[in-house]
Amino acid sequence: MDHYFCTEFAVKHGVPAALMFYHIAYWVNKNEEEKVNFKDGRYWMYSSVNDFHTKTHLYLTSYQIRGALTRLEDEGLILTGNFNRMKSDRTKWYTLSQDGKEAYLETQRLLSKNQKKHLSRTTNANIENNKHLPI
Repeated sequence: MDHYFCTEFAVKHGVPAALMFYHIAYWVNKNEEEKVNFKDGRYWMYSSVNDFHTKTHLYLTSYQIRGALTRLEDEGLILTGNFNRMKSDRTKWYTLSQDGKEAYLETQRLLSKNQKKHLSRTTNANIENNKHLPI
C-alpha cells in the first residue's frame, strides 16, 4: 500500500499526523463512494491503534499513532465515534470534521496546482531544448 501526505500539512501538524490524516481521508472517501459505514450523517472508517500499527503503518510506533490521532482530534480535523455492535469493542471510528474536509480539499487543490506547474515547466524545458516528450 502506498502512503502519501501533503508536505505543507506535515509541516503544520507533524509527519505522523499527516500520514494518519490522509489514511483516514482515503478510507472515508472510499466508504462514501461505496456507500458503506454511514452513521450519524457522515461516512466513517474504523481501526484500532494496534491494527494501524501492525497492518498499515508498520513504520510508526503505537505511541506515534495514538499521539497523531489525539493531535488530529484536538486540532478539530477528525472526529471519533464508537458504532461497534458490542459495547466491549473499543475499536474507534474516524471521520473528517468540517475543518478536516476543508484542509483535505485545500491540499488536493495545492497538489493539482503543483502538478500542473511541474508539467508546464517540464514541457517548456523540453520544447526549448527541441526534444520531444516520450509517448
